[in-house]
Amino acid sequence: MTTMTKRLFVGNISYDTQAPTLRAAFARYGEVENVEVVTDAGTGRPRGYAFVTMATDAGAREAVAVLDGTPFEGRSLHVVPEDDAPAASAFLPRAIRRALGYVRYARDTVGAVAVSLFLFDHDTGDLRGVVAGGWDWTRSSFPSRLSDWPTVDEALATRRIRIVTRENASGPEEGWFETRGIIGSVCVPLVDEDRRMGVLFFDFDGQSGRAEDADAAFLADVGDRCARAIGRVSS
Repeated sequence: MTTMTKRLFVGNISYDTQAPTLRAAFARYGEVENVEVVTDAGTGRPRGYAFVTMATDAGAREAVAVLDGTPFEGRSLHVVPEDDAPAASAFLPRAIRRALGYVRYARDTVGAVAVSLFLFDHDTGDLRGVVAGGWDWTRSSFPSRLSDWPTVDEALATRRIRIVTRENASGPEEGWFETRGIIGSVCVPLVDEDRRMGVLFFDFDGQSGRAEDADAAFLADVGDRCARAIGRVSS
């Protein structure tokens, strides 16, 4: 049997989840050496994911086998070895290396507090969250059906920007506005010719800016640049 890294990526956790709670959940499958609930360096807010290090390979293997996909504090956990979390993160730098700096600039220009990228898998119909905030893993870095995200589905179908707020969010979209203090997001579709590549989300907290006031034409151009970059790699 091959060995597996004992450090596990735990995604899709609630922003209220604390390290002792996670430790107790994983301790059922072996000794836990360390639990790190990741927070934003600037705000101190949780980012919705954690790393749990098991003491043994067997404990790590059992934790993944049992806990991945298991309901935990109202959410379905995504538990994988750190090396596998997620495969798309390795693809990203090659795909949008040229556009990355521009997207960061766009985030600051429109006053967004965070920006996230979701890629669309044509084979499965899934969305996979790749990066957010400071371009890191989030609780969204697990696959979910496009049909479960009505605003994303509409944005990609119409190729037009959509705005999501606390008032009009539905389904999984409601999770964007939890304890992070986000009050609105601009959903920017990424479409290369007729191929749906994914979406960008620019999140707003109402202090540095509002989603409704964002320059839609500017963000559409950002989306076009990212879609072309990703399209060149995936074609």
